[in-house]
Amino acid sequence: MATSSACINFRQRERERTTVELGRNPMSFQSATSLWWLLPLGSAILVLYLLKMRRRDTRVPAAFLWPRMTADVRANAPFQRLRPSVLLFLQLAILTLLVFGLANPLRRAKGLNGRATVVVLDASASMAATDVAPSRFEAARRRVEGIVQTMGSGDQLALVLAGPATRVAFPLSNDRTKMLSALRGLRAADAPNDMGEALRLAGALVGGRPGGRIVVVSDGTFPAVKDFSAGKAEVTFQRVGETARNVGITAFDAADAPNGAMEIFAAVHNFDASPRKATVAFTVDGRTADAAEITIPARQTTGRSVHIPAGGKRAEVTVSMPGDILASDNRAALYLRGAGTVRALLVTSGDLFLERALALEPSLRLDRAPSVPEYERAGSRGDGRYDLVIFDGVPAEAVKAPAVCSFGGTGPGLPVDDLGPSSRPSVSPRRREHPLFRHVDMDGALIQKARKVAAKPAADTLLDGSDGPLIVAADAGGRRSLYLAWSPLDSDFPLRVSFPIFVGNAVAWLTREGASGADAGLNVRTGRTFSVPSNAARLDLKRPDGSSETVDGRSGAAVLRTVDAAGEYRLTGPKTDIRIAANVLDEAQSDVAPRSTLDFTGGPVAARSSTAALAENWRPLILLALLVLAGEWWWFVRKS
Repeated sequence: MATSSACINFRQRERERTTVELGRNPMSFQSATSLWWLLPLGSAILVLYLLKMRRRDTRVPAAFLWPRMTADVRANAPFQRLRPSVLLFLQLAILTLLVFGLANPLRRAKGLNGRATVVVLDASASMAATDVAPSRFEAARRRVEGIVQTMGSGDQLALVLAGPATRVAFPLSNDRTKMLSALRGLRAADAPNDMGEALRLAGALVGGRPGGRIVVVSDGTFPAVKDFSAGKAEVTFQRVGETARNVGITAFDAADAPNGAMEIFAAVHNFDASPRKATVAFTVDGRTADAAEITIPARQTTGRSVHIPAGGKRAEVTVSMPGDILASDNRAALYLRGAGTVRALLVTSGDLFLERALALEPSLRLDRAPSVPEYERAGSRGDGRYDLVIFDGVPAEAVKAPAVCSFGGTGPGLPVDDLGPSSRPSVSPRRREHPLFRHVDMDGALIQKARKVAAKPAADTLLDGSDGPLIVAADAGGRRSLYLAWSPLDSDFPLRVSFPIFVGNAVAWLTREGASGADAGLNVRTGRTFSVPSNAARLDLKRPDGSSETVDGRSGAAVLRTVDAAGEYRLTGPKTDIRIAANVLDEAQSDVAPRSTLDFTGGPVAARSSTAALAENWRPLILLALLVLAGEWWWFVRKS
């Protein structure tokens, strides 16, 4: 493994050392050091013409019979002036051509030089920066169009779009018409991408082809990719972008304040190398709540907050600065508490399946903790901060929250009495319908271990097992509680398609309102996939630009994967009217400073200004050297 890594690093360093930016130098050498062979070899040829010939003394009757011989003797005297000789010039020309062929001169060539090439086009939020007119993404797209238009008949090209969802815009082919048509429909998203996934997809296309090439067209503002191997392909980086002049909103949230009021808070980061002045304005339900000009130090964050009366439903913050090059992070919206947002606390020692299922619920603002904080325990001073507390495989505690859910733990505030452990209980058929089991199939579920419990008088058993109740719910005194007798990690339930649907149903039932009320509002980050409970065959999603698309909710949940532009969305359908505030709020995407190198497993890849093909010229040089050698032989024979 170490030897393989060393070889990759050596090839990468050799590539960087011998390749120049074609935009400035139309000619380069793959092995420029080979040109030094001209000095010793050329000197050797000259020395041969200066050497004195060794002759044997011979007596002759008369010297006038040997005039040419005496002339040669004088010419071959050491350190004499070198006489012009066609043979000498031809031999030096042959040597020059051979050495230049060994150095392998490379020149700019139209097309891809007969190679299979995959272009990875960055379509993340930072590519919408306008320091390159009209935007970085448009400039990058035009470069790809230029590559397509200069393709030769033997070239093959594919395009991988590295956006929120990595996809192949067009496969390896040489059909220019289809390529240009596909390019015209591409756009950048206001969301992060997975460049590692895009590069692995490109490697799968050309990594096994000798001479294959992967061209990354990007500003380089993505994390280092460590789990990628290009195989036999060469990786090049074509950078777009010039400056980092941007301030952006990196956090926007709300919290309870004294006397029933609320406090909204925004963090604004300056990504430039110089301090910048910006205007920050807050509005609540369309009315201005606060506006001020702030100075943000270079590469630092400045926070600003404002108190607002209770009852607000939607808050918005905007930041403006002259010369700002990225617009998508200058505005953020927030649906406030009471408008569909649920504050939840997950008390767990670690359960990736449950955390991922909860992450699909956009109405949740989820916090995690190994134990219940003191301020949230029943009997402590003040109001509770959470609407829902979920205990995962840990003993439950009495809390202030009006809704409690427990997976496999027992304790106060739950609708069951604990009777001891249970091993491998079987699941009985569900006895009646309940909102928790909408589009959920529990038949045949395997449970390794659980708790044997008895439902309290006011509780309702929703699912029975061979050792007693497995799921129990209670709704009394303004509080709702849900108990599952097993932890998700002790069963195959998390591996079933029904698991995230069940979790979504549970959250909706426990908090009394899913995301289907007329005033419901969800807060999400752009590019995030989430689901909304639904059983409608057709839901309409209206995007911020006014376009619409259809979403299928027949599986029990409408899965939204295309919320990739910052702004306001609206999901409508039977008994559904949901507003969605999609914000960037991503410091990595707002940091638009273009990178000069990309960090890969095989070593850094330096940026180039162009991606034109390099054509090798050693073959015609060697052929020309052979022709000159034939001419030198002909001249020698003629003179002899």
